[in-house]
Amino acid sequence: MSIKVVTLVWEYAPAAGNELLLLLAIADQANDLGAEAWPSIDTLARRTRLNPRTVQRLLRKLVSAGLLCIEPGGGRRSNTYRIDLSLLVKPPPERGTSDGSSVMDRHLRQDATPDTATTPGVVKYDHPTPDAAAPPDPSRTVLHPPGVAGAATADPGGDAAADSRRIVQLAHQRHPMSPENRRRLEDAVFEALSIGHASREVQDLVSQNLDGAYSPAAVMCARIRSLMKSSPAVPTAAARPAWCGNCDGPEPHRRWIQLDDNRVTACPACHPRNNIVPAEVSA
Repeated sequence: MSIKVVTLVWEYAPAAGNELLLLLAIADQANDLGAEAWPSIDTLARRTRLNPRTVQRLLRKLVSAGLLCIEPGGGRRSNTYRIDLSLLVKPPPERGTSDGSSVMDRHLRQDATPDTATTPGVVKYDHPTPDAAAPPDPSRTVLHPPGVAGAATADPGGDAAADSRRIVQLAHQRHPMSPENRRRLEDAVFEALSIGHASREVQDLVSQNLDGAYSPAAVMCARIRSLMKSSPAVPTAAARPAWCGNCDGPEPHRRWIQLDDNRVTACPACHPRNNIVPAEVSA
């Protein structure tokens, strides 16, 4: 029996009800590493006051959530269980918040006024009387024409929030996770998207080579944290293809050829429409 593992399960396991009860019954027979526990199904059913079918169903749920790993026993030997202690840790406090809200929730509330942010659901209206009415202040809104750098910082939070929910949902369909693990992964994905990493890059990162992982959720979060240590790739403008010498060029707008039926079409060898040469990507 490991008091350490039992305490960790009590305090930090993202489980409740019969799942938590079953996890405690396994922790009661594990060593300090959460491993080498081999109670039989009948033993677990007796200790949890559940029937064997329910125990087997709950074991599958704990494995899907990444909390438990089962090594099948051969012959008359019982299965060996190992609890993933990497998930039994106190969640770190969110930076810049004291109310426990997630990173994505704070970003979506960043436009709230002090009155509405501290009192949810209450909107304060301030209508001046006719005598006290004054000309409105000039607008401080700055309009950026297309292509100006300032327009890129308008508010990327909406797209990043939707993309992070979509990416985590796809990952959950392939590797089911507990609600707590889904929230942690969604926060990590949102941060990665917010600092400029591409949605496709993040999605590929959390979906590859997870079949043999004991805890897919922990592996995906670790990959996202590693990704955020690097700067997102910023592609430069596409390079212009060189003139082939056979069309009307060399100017891009003159790179046309005449077909046998007298139709004119863009040169397949060097017209920019048919030949996009990607430029180098700067890190």
